[in-house]
Amino acid sequence: MIPIFKGTVKNGIFCAKDSYKYKVHLFKLEGKEVESIVRRKSKKRTNKENQYYWGCVVEILSEELGYTPEEMNEVLKQKFLVIHKEPFDTCGSLKKLTTVLFEKKMTEIREWASIDMSIFIPLPNEVIEEGYNA
Repeated sequence: MIPIFKGTVKNGIFCAKDSYKYKVHLFKLEGKEVESIVRRKSKKRTNKENQYYWGCVVEILSEELGYTPEEMNEVLKQKFLVIHKEPFDTCGSLKKLTTVLFEKKMTEIREWASIDMSIFIPLPNEVIEEGYNA
């Protein structure tokens, strides 16, 4: 397995959170040709976002449209996460979206539900523990 080292950049230098393990790993590669990928860390979907999606978005739509939650999840993936690639289209995964992209998809779903299906889905800040504010 290839380790992933997390850290910050200070004055143009990568500072690993676990500098000891990072240095040990580099010493193992001494004299070898290597690759380096440095990218900004992205946040994955949080538990609250997951609860909102399944407990509010999927629940409301599945009840209104007569699908099981699992079926509704598949419908939403097919409608909003299709990847067009020859020779076949595939569906992406909501699990792999960053929090920013996840909220963009939730906005698209809420707009579609409201405009095309006449179904109101509350915003995350409108949701309370026992359900949503009607």
